[in-house]
Amino acid sequence: CSRFLLEDGAKSQLCQEIVVDAPLRIANACPCNVDYVLGSAKVEHLGERTSNCSATEPLRIHDGQGVLWNVAPEASIEICPLRPDRNQQVSWDIGAGRSEKGKIDCPSGANRLLVSRTGRQVIWKFSKVDLGVEVMSFRLLPQEEKCIFNLPDLGLVFRIKLQERFGSECTDWSEALPTLAPQAAASTAGMCLKWKGESFELGVAWQPGRRTVAFAKHWFADATGLGVGLARSVNNRRLPCFGSNLSIFGEVRDEISKVCLILPGPSEMPTEVQIPEMGGSSCVQLSPVHSCTLMAEAVASTSTFGIPCKLLTLVPGLMVFSDVKDYEVGFRQQECESVKWLCCGDSSYFYWGHPERPKEIQVAVRKAGEHKFVWSSPLP
Repeated sequence: CSRFLLEDGAKSQLCQEIVVDAPLRIANACPCNVDYVLGSAKVEHLGERTSNCSATEPLRIHDGQGVLWNVAPEASIEICPLRPDRNQQVSWDIGAGRSEKGKIDCPSGANRLLVSRTGRQVIWKFSKVDLGVEVMSFRLLPQEEKCIFNLPDLGLVFRIKLQERFGSECTDWSEALPTLAPQAAASTAGMCLKWKGESFELGVAWQPGRRTVAFAKHWFADATGLGVGLARSVNNRRLPCFGSNLSIFGEVRDEISKVCLILPGPSEMPTEVQIPEMGGSSCVQLSPVHSCTLMAEAVASTSTFGIPCKLLTLVPGLMVFSDVKDYEVGFRQQECESVKWLCCGDSSYFYWGHPERPKEIQVAVRKAGEHKFVWSSPLP
């Protein structure tokens, strides 16, 4: 935003205000770095279908993710990205009582649909949009936004990928999606990413002001110190970690009710847990000696460009603290040898050392470096 002033001695008068903005902005609302590649759109036409319906009523089109489009008589609409249902079809109906309805088979690989109405005839044109000539590539940090000024004539599409936190391996590139969605398109859509055969979904949101945002609806953070992993079900493998030890899971449009937590070990048996309500928590018993708490909270909208996202955090069920000056305080399970020593101001998680010993805590105090101390009576 530039302001031009006329100076007249000590007086200043505002004459004109000119606002200059980029034609496109790309933003990252994920909790980790996101790699982008942008390029011109390459379109492959996959054929068309025809159907008939009433010429005077709005046509309603349903995709496989519950999104609804309305097509007025003698009008057309572009749907991109196209998300068919599990039978590779889209559904339609018409009329107040939905007296006319049907399904349209989608060609394999189709991700764009142009629907045109002329009288009673409806023409369904399918195509596949992919990345053509690469224009640029870049990496965005969490909460970062980049202005794009050079737009190709054939439209701009993008792909993204993520790098796994504990190595150099990356997910596969996502499918190509338009950076600027058609005017009547849905405001959000899912992007499937694959990593070592496991898939998870990010989202893309097309916001006012020509801003396209990549986001993750559900985040998981392990704060137990145990290296607990996350899986979507007992039949799925452990999901990768990105950014600051965060896993991304869940679908963009569906609320997830359960997840599986995986405690590292020889068996790595998943523990299925119910996700608590927003702002709530629930107890999780990962093993006979590992009690934890799962908390659900909303991510601040200022960190996600206004997109509602949920953070699940797994924390220890027990924490120990010391506020004793000039001394070290020790904590142990009754009759167990493992001790957690803390200096003044320290804190730590506390897990039981043996499943068959009494689950009660004993406390001892000693001077730093000394080895003589006495354990207290068990504390329940």
